[in-house]
Parts: sequence; C-alpha cells; structure tokens
Amino acid sequence: MLKNYWEVLFKAAPFGAFLVVAACLALSPHDLSGTWSGSASRYLLGYLCISFAVLGFIRWYFPRKQNLALVFCSGIFLFVAAGFMQVLSVIFVVTSCGCLGLLIKQLLNFDIEQPHFIASTIIGATIYILLFNALISTPVHYQLLYVVIFSLPIIAVLRSCALMQLLSTSAQWQLGRINNELQPAGRKSFFTFILVFTCIAAYILFPTVNSDENSVHLAVWTQFNAKAFFNIAPEIQIWSAAPITLALAHGILSLLSGADAKGALNLLLLLFLLGAISKLLRLLDINRTEKLALVTLFLSTPLLAFAVVGLQTDLFLALMLCTGCALLIDLIESYRITTAIAVIFVGALALSSKLPAVTIAGCLFIGVIYATLKNDAYKNWSHRVWIAIVACLLVGAAVAFLPYIRAYMITGNPVFPLYNAIFKSEFADATNFKDLRWTKGATLASFKGLFFDSESFVEADNNFVGGFQYFLLAPIALATVILLRIKHMGLLLLLSLCYLLPLFFSLQYLRYFFAAMPLLSVLIGLLYLVGKKDGAYRKWLSASLYATTLINFIFLPGICWIFFVSPFSFLSEKNREQAVEIFMPEQQLNREINKMKANPTVLFAINRAWGATLSGQPIYNAWGGKGYRRTLQEWGSVDELRDALKKWHVDFVYWDQKSSYKINDWRKNLIRDLLSTYGKPVIQNGAVIAFTIADSPISYHEIFSYNNFPALDDFRVVGAPQIEGQSIKIGKQDVLSKSINLSAFNSFKYSVEFSCEAVTDSFVAHIDFGNGDVYYKLLNCHEGVVSYTETGLIPVGTRESAVALSVSAEQPIRVHKLSLAGH
Repeated sequence: MLKNYWEVLFKAAPFGAFLVVAACLALSPHDLSGTWSGSASRYLLGYLCISFAVLGFIRWYFPRKQNLALVFCSGIFLFVAAGFMQVLSVIFVVTSCGCLGLLIKQLLNFDIEQPHFIASTIIGATIYILLFNALISTPVHYQLLYVVIFSLPIIAVLRSCALMQLLSTSAQWQLGRINNELQPAGRKSFFTFILVFTCIAAYILFPTVNSDENSVHLAVWTQFNAKAFFNIAPEIQIWSAAPITLALAHGILSLLSGADAKGALNLLLLLFLLGAISKLLRLLDINRTEKLALVTLFLSTPLLAFAVVGLQTDLFLALMLCTGCALLIDLIESYRITTAIAVIFVGALALSSKLPAVTIAGCLFIGVIYATLKNDAYKNWSHRVWIAIVACLLVGAAVAFLPYIRAYMITGNPVFPLYNAIFKSEFADATNFKDLRWTKGATLASFKGLFFDSESFVEADNNFVGGFQYFLLAPIALATVILLRIKHMGLLLLLSLCYLLPLFFSLQYLRYFFAAMPLLSVLIGLLYLVGKKDGAYRKWLSASLYATTLINFIFLPGICWIFFVSPFSFLSEKNREQAVEIFMPEQQLNREINKMKANPTVLFAINRAWGATLSGQPIYNAWGGKGYRRTLQEWGSVDELRDALKKWHVDFVYWDQKSSYKINDWRKNLIRDLLSTYGKPVIQNGAVIAFTIADSPISYHEIFSYNNFPALDDFRVVGAPQIEGQSIKIGKQDVLSKSINLSAFNSFKYSVEFSCEAVTDSFVAHIDFGNGDVYYKLLNCHEGVVSYTETGLIPVGTRESAVALSVSAEQPIRVHKLSLAGH
C-alpha cells in the first residue's frame, strides 16, 4: 500500500511542478515577454520557416533516411558557422590526441585489445596539455611546430597494422551505434531535438565580445601569434596567473587554423557533452524518444547558450564532470587500467582549468580508488604495471597542479589572486577576493531566486533564465534516487551534490552551477521509471518536459546582454564586424595598432581593461591591473602624467569618446586634458580613439571662437534663446546650429564653457559630420562654470558639418564660450 502511495505521489509530482512554475510565472510582477524582439524574432521566425521547409524536402526525397538527412543538414550549417579551417584543426587535434593515447597504451601494454577511443583521447589530450602548459612562456609556439607535433602520433598509428585494425573495429562499432540511434523511429522528437540543437549551437556565431575574453582569454592566441609565447604578467592583468588550460587549448587551435577557433572548440565540447549525457541516459530503461526529450530539455537551458558564446570554463567543466562520471561507471562495471587513468586525467584537466573543480578532481580520484579496491584489480599488477601507474599519477598531478605551482613561483600565491589575505602577494591587495554581487546567502529564498530572480545571481537581463527544470523537477528526481535505488544513479547524485553544495554555500553564482546541470538532466530521466509500465503517464511526462523546454526557450535571450541579436544574423561577416565595433571596439583597434607598430605599449581607457588582442603590453587603469594602477593614482598634473607615459614608453593612449563627464572623476579628466594638449588622434574604431603623445602641445587652427554672443546671425535658430551680456541662455526647446567645413582637417578640438542653475542638468556637445557620424556627449552640470575641452578624430571624407548647441535641462543653461579648432 505504501509503495502504491509513493508511486501515485511521484507520478503527480512532475505535473504539479509544472503547474507551480506556470503559476509563479503568471503571478510574477516582472515582465514576462522575454527578449525575443525586433531582429532576433525575425531571424528566429526565418530559421523556423527554413527548418520546416528542409524537413518537408527531406520527407519527400529521403523518407527512410530522414534522421540521417537532418543530421547532415545541421552538420553542414554548423561546419560553415564554425569555420572550415577551424573545424579541420579541431578534427586534426582530436585525432592526434586519440592516436597519442593509443600509442601510450601500447607502450605501457594497458588494455591494448580495447581501443576505447574516448579514454585514449583524454590520455593524449592530457599529455599535450602538460607539454604545452609547461612551455607556455617559452618561445616555441609556432604553427609549423604544432603541425609536426600533432602529425607524429597519427603517422605512427598509420604505420602500425595492429592499431589500425583496432581503430577500424572501433569505428565500425561506433558507426553501428550511431546508425541505430538514427533509425526512423521517433521522427517528431528527433526533428525537435535537431531544431533546438542547431539553434543553440548557432550561438557559436556570436563574435567574442565578452569582457573576460577580451581581457584575458584571447591573449594566449594573440601572444602566440606575435611572439610565440605567453607572458604571465600579474602586474598588468591580475588573472593572467590563474589557470588558463582552456585558453591554452583555444590559443593552440586558433594558431593552427590561423583564425579564432572559439566556435569550433565550443561546438566540439558541446557535441562531446551531449555524447556523455546520451551514454549516461543509456543506464536508464527508457526509449529513444524519451531520451531525446531529456536531451532537448537540457539544450534549452539558457546557461548553455551563454556557455557556447565565450571562452569561460563552464562548458568544459560540465564535460569533464559528465565524462568523468560516465567513465567511472564503466570502471566500476568492468575495470580497465586505461579507464582508471582516463578518469584521473579528467579530474586533473578540470582542476587545471579552474579552482572550484577541486571537488570534481577529488571525487573522481576517490571513485577510482573505490573501483580499484572493489574489483581487487591491484592484486594482479606486476612491478612494471605499478611503475607505469605511478608515472601516470605523477602526470595527472603535474597537469592538475602546474598552474598553481607557476602562480606561486611568480606571485607568491598559488591561487592568485584568491585568498590573498593569507598569502599576501605584492601583486594584489591583501584581501580575500570575493564578488559580493553574488553573495546572497545559502537559503531556500536564494535557491528560488536562481530561477525567478536570475539577474540577481548572474549577469542576466531577465529574471527567468535559470532553467526551470532544475527548480522543481531536479529535486523530485533526487528523491526518486532514494525511492527507486536505480544502479549508479546514486553516484550521479553524489557527484552532483559534491560539486554544487560547496559552491552554493560559498557563492550563489548561477553560472558556476552549470557544470552539474548535465548530471541533473540525466537524473530527471528517473521520473520516467516511476511509471515504468504506464504508457499514458510517460507520454504526459514527455509533454511536460517539452512544455518546460518551451518556457526555457522563451526566456533564453535574457541570459546575456547581447542576445537581443539573433545568432543567425552573424552569418554575415559584415554584421559580425559591426557588432564588434559597437560592443568591443578595442578588439579591432588593437589589431590595427598591432599592424602599425611591433610590440606596442598602450594605456587603455579607465576601467576598460580589454587588451587581450594587443600583441604588445597593455597598461590598465582598472581593477585588473593592480601594479600600474597604484602608480597611476599618484598623477597630479598633465605634465606628470606625460612624464609617466614617456617613462613607460607608451606608444598609444586609448580614449573612450562616449565616457561620461563628471567633475569629481579627476583621473579621467586629467587624461582628457593631456590628450587635448599633447594628443594626436590617429585611428578610431567605434567610440574608442587611439592617440599618440607629442613632446610639445599640438597646434590647432581656429575654425570659430565665441567668447561672447553679440548676435546669432551665423546660427540657424530653433526656439527663442536669449542673449544676456556676453553669454547666451539656452532652454530645453532651443537648438542652435552652425554650418562648418572640416574637409581641410583630420582632427578637431571642441571647447565650451557654461554654467547651470541646477546641477542635475546637462549641456549637449554635438557635431554632426554630415556622413552619418556624430560627436555627441552629455556634459553634466556642477556648481560654478563648467569648462570642457575634448579632442577627436574627424571621419575620412567629411566636408559640410554642423555644430549644434542644445541642452537636456529643466532650467536654461548659460553658455559663455564656444570654440572649434582643427588640425
């Protein structure tokens, strides 16, 4: 009777959970419209129309091979999206890793009759990561050298008849399994899976415009290209001494392909992750259609779309945790030394990429020990086997701890810049760094907030992007682990909780929890086993999962500030370049500066520490550049600043023309005064201008200058501005404009003096260059007379332009002086 009671309860739970989520959304005071709007909606609608048209074509011409044809179409699209050379480089490196692993297995004589290509690939990748991580600051990172190194294992395997036979057998077995998965059964669910997968994978098309990538991660590839080594300089960028294994992999692949391989790398990680999830789902007695429903639900998790956009470690850690779990289950079922080594290496790779992965590495290592003792495998090991295993353990330890040893040697803090109150490195403040934005307390309210107030727990633009299946379905699934006691599901639960709980109790940052979400998605599959023989229940459960998928998808764009643009729009290279110019102008500006001067030194605009694509030395006046920032804060005058830049051999100074003006922002105002006196603008991208600094003040030719306003004959007047004495009062409805010819000049100097009745008002500095480019800035009022001067670049081809005077103010603003000069 009790058993029947629990069965009824758990059968009702998924639908109750869905109703609770629906009710919470309906009653929420927040905007429920999501962010599918404008161009994003049009591109999405176009994608859906094309997808259904392709499906109709396939059903007409390939009725028996529909699933295979869908995979082919999706693969071709993603191949083009990721880039031809980038995808080939990824395939080349993965093949080399697998071949190197096979050669090591043959050398150690471990399980040589079993190719187990995944384990071999992990072993080979670990060896490569150890080699290149150890040599990261040595000038050996050349494209040709990488081609030779990665080619050698492939050539060696091709020359071995025994290994080729093993690979052939393994390939036939894998193709047979793939063919079985692509059988015509479950056509609707398979089409839905391909539709969602392709849409999510398309986010690899987004250009790399995230802050972290442009401050740290892209630096490895940039410096490999420019100097064949990576300079770890914590005084310049505080995170450069942190573990950078994933950035290293990206740098190697990009160097090989000659272009940014972020898309191809993330597509590879995503495909491997889905393969690991599928492997774990095979442990459950559910059919192919139900597996596809679970995988599709995971794909709809908004954090996944965010993970495939950049070079953060979230996707990589999710793959390591999921793959490690799958291999550990294989190890417990059928003990092989190769699998044991692969599990240890998975933990080592995870730890070498991010400190929170220490729980992953620890759990996997303990799991290997448990499997070894459980199977009594060690009793039959020879002396030679023991030596080989100890050597592999040392390799794993070296991979895991090398980044921390290197950080200790450079900074005196092995986990720099974390816990610096303990280690007191001179390169950072003696405090334990913690981002207080994500410290909300480990409470049930915080757990609910992850899903219904997401923007308080991650850098999101929407409150509903946590992935609703993890709100109620995952806890119910955890309860079924206890109820049903399905073999190995307890291991998935243990690994998930060992990773999640320490994080949740220390920092409630939603993005960090993503690594465990694939395992939780597998555990949700346990809900199918509650009604194992109830076909109607299983169909309704699948319907609930697809409904949750739709809810996730509606709010998906809110997970990232740039997702108001559809990924499909970036099939156009022009759109990609325009997006970079708008969102991360420093990226393209750095590349132009690299061409103008070898190994340039650049002072970046305040709080814009985005010099990862600069081949030379960036200097930051931001939190990430502690070493220079201490000195920069000592500036007292324009001449002192110029002397400091000359001492540091600064070639260029970046200035953000959109930066706001505030009287108390003395550092920014000092830089602006320097550039207005000694700066010569040479190149501009978006709102950011690169200046060179001259030894003497730049001489400007006066175009016009008004120290008083005796008449307005030169101006086109809208409204009724009033001349009072030598100044003019401009109200909210007044606009004055003056036509000028700037064809003889390359740069301008704009100067204005004004005073306000209310400090909350603003004067509008405005030059319309007549070709679509505009200089526009709100100048905030303060007590007394506001004096503002700024230098900028005149767009090429500018002829007839107009200078406008207007205000954003409730009270009139009095303008005393206005002048414009050209150079």
